[in-house]
Amino acid sequence: EYFNSYLYTLYSNTAIFEGDYKLALEYELQSLYYAEKADDAYRIAICRHNLSDIYYFLGDLGKALEECKLIESQIELIGDERVAAEFQKRLGNIYFQMHDLVKSRQAFENAYTIYDKVIDNLGKAKTILEMTPLLIAEGSFDKAEEQLKTSIFGLIELGDSVLLMKSHKALGDLWQNQELFEKARHEYLSTYSYFQQNGFLEESAQICISLVESYNSSGNPDSALWYADKGLEFYLEAGSKKGLADIYEIRYKLFRETGDLAQALHNHELFYAYTDSIKTEDAQRRFMEESVRQNVENIEKEKELVEIQNQLLFSRNRLYLILGGLLILVAGLLLWSYRNIRRSKNRIARQNLELEEMNQTKDRFFSIIAHDLRSPIVGLQGVGMQMAYYLEKNKPEELANVTRLVDETTTRLNQLLDNLLSWALSQTNSFPFSADWNPVRLMIEDTVKIFTPLAEAKNLQFKINTPSELQVFGDDRALRTVFRNLISNAVKFSKKDGQVIITARMVRQQLEVAVQDSGIGLPAEKLEELYSLKKMIQKGSSGEPGTGLGLVLCQYLMELHQGKIWAESEEGKGATFIISLPQPALIPSVETIKKEDKLVSV
Repeated sequence: EYFNSYLYTLYSNTAIFEGDYKLALEYELQSLYYAEKADDAYRIAICRHNLSDIYYFLGDLGKALEECKLIESQIELIGDERVAAEFQKRLGNIYFQMHDLVKSRQAFENAYTIYDKVIDNLGKAKTILEMTPLLIAEGSFDKAEEQLKTSIFGLIELGDSVLLMKSHKALGDLWQNQELFEKARHEYLSTYSYFQQNGFLEESAQICISLVESYNSSGNPDSALWYADKGLEFYLEAGSKKGLADIYEIRYKLFRETGDLAQALHNHELFYAYTDSIKTEDAQRRFMEESVRQNVENIEKEKELVEIQNQLLFSRNRLYLILGGLLILVAGLLLWSYRNIRRSKNRIARQNLELEEMNQTKDRFFSIIAHDLRSPIVGLQGVGMQMAYYLEKNKPEELANVTRLVDETTTRLNQLLDNLLSWALSQTNSFPFSADWNPVRLMIEDTVKIFTPLAEAKNLQFKINTPSELQVFGDDRALRTVFRNLISNAVKFSKKDGQVIITARMVRQQLEVAVQDSGIGLPAEKLEELYSLKKMIQKGSSGEPGTGLGLVLCQYLMELHQGKIWAESEEGKGATFIISLPQPALIPSVETIKKEDKLVSV
């Protein structure tokens, strides 16, 4: 019901915008019917407020006043001070048209007080404009002049040209009522040009009527007739029947005074024709109102009949609804059971897959412990006896080979144990992470020293392309683990007499470290398998063993840093492993980091 009321009010506003007040009245009465049906006091107040407007513009002052009195105690429900001010202005205009000047003045002053309270200068100017005819009727010429001039000054600042011109026209009316015709015509002519140029037809016609009165009162009937003709043109173009009735009456009087009785008779006939048409339309409007009320009553009766039929249908349909509800419930239960079973199957399948992957990982891990960890230890058995033998036989070269073997074995064993520990921590998400600024070149050089014996065994050269001032923000242990694994792989897979190139640089707030080997390379299809324990383990260029944990661990540590790792390679042309870490905007110098380290040491 509320929505219907709101919708019919929109229809009514559209009709008002198009100038069809009769249709607007019909729509607003329908809106009031639905508002009363919904027992919505707010909507009822809005509808009666709109109806008072429509009746006023239709000239039915009695109806307009009746609607105003019905909502006078409810206007606060609308909750808008400006609407309350507009309501008081309308009351002022209605009482003025009904010649109750005391109540009219009181209403206008109430409107002005409200606008002044909410600091609405435009509203105050409109109130002064509409109050001017009342002040003229009371003979309060000085007050009217003072208010209008103050209003005009304010409107110039506000920039409202239309209201400014209407205020000048009201000032002209004030001069005219004091028989100051020259001053009145000055105001009329200035506003006439504006309204004519901007297409305000009815306003232009009203000014023409004022000029007719002014020129005729000044003894200039020719000018009066000229403006009467212009006023007729404007009203004809505007299609205003009331305006045409007024202008034909004025022309009738002018022609009668000038002695042109034929034109006087013609205009008198037109005046009565339009007056009759207006009265006919008024009668039609009243008939339409009665029809609307009758339609409302008929709708009520039809509604009662429909309600009775609905009650009869309700009993019959209740059984259908119960049966339908039961069917829907059963279907819903079946569907719910089916979806639960399907979700359970999918969950079990996922869990089985995860268990299978975990078993494979576990088997791989145990394989590493059983084979790759045992092999270096077994290789160290008997080393002491060999060293004692070579010392006894004074064979330094063979002794050097044994010590080199011990170094290589312990290096691989240390790396393997470190990787196993880090991997185990990663599986329980308990890897200790503490980010800080670290010198990149120093970390790389420390890592290179670890693998120098292995590199010398293959006659490999290390080349470090890293600025000494370059810093990285990250976990020292994690980054060293990544560097160690990448450099270890590069040494392992590089061919003899090759080189390992390590490059670090900043690229768009990202630290990139690339480790390039001169080894056997990787085919494109194997690049995606590098970070999985399922991959086949490939031995180094000199048969060095591997566990497969290194790159998996590197990927995990890069994710901790919100970084990335990837490889670029062609089979037979070596491989380049690249890591990228996001860095803060402010990077300290090496000297700053060294000072901070000293402070920490103290």
